[in-house]
Amino acid sequence: MFLNCDKIVVYDLEATCWEGREYGFKYREIIALGACILDLKTLEISGNFKTICKPIKSEISEYCTRITGITKEQAENGEDFEVMCKSLMNEFNS
Repeated sequence: MFLNCDKIVVYDLEATCWEGREYGFKYREIIALGACILDLKTLEISGNFKTICKPIKSEISEYCTRITGITKEQAENGEDFEVMCKSLMNEFNS
């Protein structure tokens, strides 16, 4: 399948996480979303978007804060997942 498009949206997600295999069963949630538009012809980046999302079913561990830089306080003040998705769609007119 070939798609004829000039631009794509590139996403970067951060999720809740814990150090060690004993936490492999824990529920993971998106806690941050970054996105931009990449022009495939010029390789120029535009439309930067980033936001922090409030976890509902999990928590921010100290390990998670060390590797993402996102604190419990930042996440508690973050947007609901649905609001974050709508903000992204509005930002990129999609």
